[in-house]
Amino acid sequence: MPNDKPTEAATPNCLAQAPTSDGASTNNTEEPAVTTTAPSELADNDAPPINKPTEAATPNCLAQAPTSDGASTNNTEEPVVTTTAPSELADNDASPIVNPTLAITSYDCFETGVQVVLLKNTELMKKVATKEQFFTVISAYQCMETLQDVVKMLEIAVAASHGFACNTDIKVATKEQFFTVISAYQCMETLQDVVKMLEIAVAASHGFACNTDIVRTLGDYQTLVVDTDIAADAFLCGCMQVLKSYKLAFVFLLKGNLVKTKKMLLSTCEVAGRMEAIAGKLAEKAEKAMKGAQASLNETVALNSKMKACTQAKANVLEKNPEAHVKCCDTDIAATELAVENAAEDRRKQGHVETTDTTSSSSSRSHASEVSRQGERDDCIKALEEQYKVNQAITTIACQLASYHGKGKTCDQAIAALKLIVTALGGIKATFENVRDFWSTLASKLWGADMCCDSLTNEWHEWVALAKVNYAAVQGMKDVKTKVHGVMSDLPNSAEANERLPRLLKELQDMLEANQAHIGHQWTKQQPSAMQSV
Repeated sequence: MPNDKPTEAATPNCLAQAPTSDGASTNNTEEPAVTTTAPSELADNDAPPINKPTEAATPNCLAQAPTSDGASTNNTEEPVVTTTAPSELADNDASPIVNPTLAITSYDCFETGVQVVLLKNTELMKKVATKEQFFTVISAYQCMETLQDVVKMLEIAVAASHGFACNTDIKVATKEQFFTVISAYQCMETLQDVVKMLEIAVAASHGFACNTDIVRTLGDYQTLVVDTDIAADAFLCGCMQVLKSYKLAFVFLLKGNLVKTKKMLLSTCEVAGRMEAIAGKLAEKAEKAMKGAQASLNETVALNSKMKACTQAKANVLEKNPEAHVKCCDTDIAATELAVENAAEDRRKQGHVETTDTTSSSSSRSHASEVSRQGERDDCIKALEEQYKVNQAITTIACQLASYHGKGKTCDQAIAALKLIVTALGGIKATFENVRDFWSTLASKLWGADMCCDSLTNEWHEWVALAKVNYAAVQGMKDVKTKVHGVMSDLPNSAEANERLPRLLKELQDMLEANQAHIGHQWTKQQPSAMQSV
């Protein structure tokens, strides 16, 4: 960032020369030699110009220290660029600049480059795992798990609604904990859970007119799963691209070329911006599907009220005219047979959905680190609270559906199935919005990135953890696609729906209990006491 005084430019603190014992500056009036750690000499254009009014100030963490008598060590001659040579470090009493990106030799592929190193480098794996906990909750992984849950809900809703009109190292380990909660990984987990809910909705709505709507929602959800799979792969590729940029940034930093270092860091903002746009589109698609299910729910509720009013009117008439009872029963039987036949035809049409097989290609500074961590914890806890509320609402609806079973199909069962879908899709939308907000916040943070070596190292650990989390999301999405395709290709008939519903509801209740325990465990991890032990 530019200094307040245009005539002065701060020089790196980590490259500063120590004052002499008598307070004089160690710089002299003659042009000094340049000491480097590379085999070849440092190019002239690689050295950052100092003490020129037209140049931007360098970071405070790299500022030059004053001498003991308060005078600056700058002079009118071209300054010395001191690198990390061991002899110079001993004289200057400064910490060496270490390039952590060299631990990974290749950033072209996660499996052959990053993953292999993480499996062998225990210290680096601990650092990545810490950051991974954070990304899992707000990443594509969480979207994937949410999508899996929705498929199960849709399957239940289809079975319940048939017959009604609506049937149409330590540091990295800490960061890994954060990213697990608010990254693509969380999307993946949410998608997994919703698969089960959609399956239940399909079974619970069978025999009602809204079953057609639920099957259509299942088809839309299948498309959303494929889109999320593509997005998760894009997130992973973006992380690998950023890791390459950080590797180059360290090379330029070690050469003293702060201009090119800053350029490499700013290139990561553009990547984060692209990821934000992708997550935003997925949130819009989830919202559209949720609104469609909500419209079907409103229509079913209105129809139910109308049917109850008609039933009451017929009962009053039949009490006065017994002979009309026989004609009324005949009419109801014929209407029921026609409705069942039409609904079956609609399901066959809606069930024929071509599946597209898309194959995935495969902090801040030390004095502000605690503030940054607290902000990350707040984001995680907020996301976990949202997940807990959705889980509780779904548990209540699942209990209602279970109470209806065995008492004869009623419109209340179809309504409960639709409520299940609306709630599940609302959870999907919230998860995608969290991922979008995460990328947006990250892009803003990168614009003000500090070029201090410690800060760059910490941020590099974050990106390694985020790449690891997104890789897990990509792998998990394969299972989500398989599950939703299996539900879509095996829609039940009336007998199969009645047979499957109790089993599906039991599986959903077990899954919800496991989710609540998992959320509680994740929430405990985000508490300050737990984080301090990491």
